[in-house]
This record gives sequence, C-alpha cells and structure tokens, in this order.
Amino acid sequence: MRAAVLSAVQSLVLVACVHGQNDARLRERVATILAQAGDRPLPSGDTLVEFAKQGPILYYTIGGTRDSVTSSMVRNDGLVGWATSQWSRGRPTAFSARWADPQGVKVDIRGEVVGPDMRLHGGNTDHLVTPELPWAVADYGMDDHLVPLLRALPRDSTQAIAVWRPFGQKWDTLSVRTRMVDSVLLVSQGAITFGIAADGRLLMREDREQAAQRRPLEGNARFAEYRRIAAVVKRSR
Repeated sequence: MRAAVLSAVQSLVLVACVHGQNDARLRERVATILAQAGDRPLPSGDTLVEFAKQGPILYYTIGGTRDSVTSSMVRNDGLVGWATSQWSRGRPTAFSARWADPQGVKVDIRGEVVGPDMRLHGGNTDHLVTPELPWAVADYGMDDHLVPLLRALPRDSTQAIAVWRPFGQKWDTLSVRTRMVDSVLLVSQGAITFGIAADGRLLMREDREQAAQRRPLEGNARFAEYRRIAAVVKRSR
C-alpha cells in the first residue's frame, strides 16, 4: 500500500509537469494519494495542494468547527501528518499531532492546557509552561492551526507570537502582521503571506522566497473564493 502511494505521487508529479498542472487530472491523482496515504484515515474536509517550481509537493485535507481545527498533510516522500487543535476565545485548550512514514510512526503526541501549563502525553517531557506571548501549537506546514490565534490578534499591527512544534518539540517565535482587506484577513510573516477567508479557512498560503503557493484545485467548491483572495493579496503588495 505504501509503495503504491509513492508510485502515485511520482505519477502525479509527472502529470503536473507534462500537462502543465492540469487541475482536472490532478484532482484524480490527489484523490488517489489521499485515499491511500498513511496507516489510518485522513480527516475529511477541503482539499488543498501546495505547488512549487517542480510541481505539486504537499497535499492537505482541512476541516473543523468554530472551536476546532483538524488537518492532514501528505508529502511526496510518503511522510503523513495528522493534527487537531481545540480552541476557546482565541486560546488553545488541547491538541494532538501524529507523523508517520513508510518506516513507521515518528511522532504521536497530545496535550491539554491546565492552568498555566500544557500537559503532554507522548512527549519528551510531561508538561510545558505556556508563554506570556499569544501562542499556538502547529508543526511546520500545518499553518491552519495558527488561524484561530491569528484571527484573535489586533488588526493592523505587528506582534510576536509563540508556536510550539510537536515534531521537533520546541518553541519558535514568529513576527506576524495582520490586516483586513475586503473581508480577507491577510497575515504576513516574512516572505510568507496567508489569505484567510471570512469563515476562518486558510485558502491561500504563498511563500515568495520559495516560489510556492498552497491553494484549492480548480473545481473545488472553494476555488472561486481562493481566486478572489489571490487578487486581494496581489493588490495589497
């Protein structure tokens, strides 16, 4: 099964190169990859793909509710991540993160906030003291789990946030700037721009330094909204 996933990924990259990233063909291949990836089902939700110069490199499913985010990410080398986060009034209350590749499970960790601490299960330590900065739990590439925090930050401001990375079990500090433009929340973090829809879905992530962009595929129910967000991002540069 895992060998089939890697074969499907390689075929997808070939399709993208030969057919100029034709979204109709890509939808079929992405569906195959997501159906076969990992050793357990991926969470349901919107499907997004990250494109770089060489073609599609990351495949996502994103779901959730008003107070939760669920996501998965599949990488071309077969690494698969599953993540959940629970929120209350712009603050995280619980999370889980699991990463596995064809060789086995790499990380399987969960935590819940109790007072000023985050109690961990499956980590290198059993608790962390949460920072005074606004904070979230999100691995690299799992930026959807930053969205509830980003939506709660003051508009038209630049400030530091702390992010705990479950895979590396470490804190990062990021500087982000938030702006509301034509009902789109734009967040800048260095060369990276997030375009967040009014309902809180991260529909565009652009890294100008790496020439990479994450978006829905054409034909997706959110594609028209993505195009509007992309136009807002372009006008706002």
